[in-house]
Amino acid sequence: MTRKLDLVGNSDSGDLAAQIDALRTEMATLATSVSDMIAKSSTMGSGLGAKVAENVERTAAHASSLASEFTTHSLENLTAAGDKAKDASLQLVDAVAAEVRKNPGRTLAITLGLGMILGLMSRSSK
Repeated sequence: MTRKLDLVGNSDSGDLAAQIDALRTEMATLATSVSDMIAKSSTMGSGLGAKVAENVERTAAHASSLASEFTTHSLENLTAAGDKAKDASLQLVDAVAAEVRKNPGRTLAITLGLGMILGLMSRSSK
């Protein structure tokens, strides 16, 4: 598509007005070509932009879905851990209560000894 204009006047090729008309024609052709390229580029670009926007939306929706699932699973795990801790503490309380019923004298002696030790430890030494 590259053409070369003969703008340097040959005396037998025509006058200056004909060369100026040829230059105008070439400029119009160039402007049309550039306009076509810009139109094609913007058409391809807007399609590309739409695809990118669609991918971003899809990825954001997927990330939101994963975050929701993660939250649900975390809450389920937290609830299960809380239930296990509650069961363990109830078992411990039951075990202590059974031991107190089984050996009340020994339990009273241990409690009294621990109370005295804690009392002595909490005294300020002057």
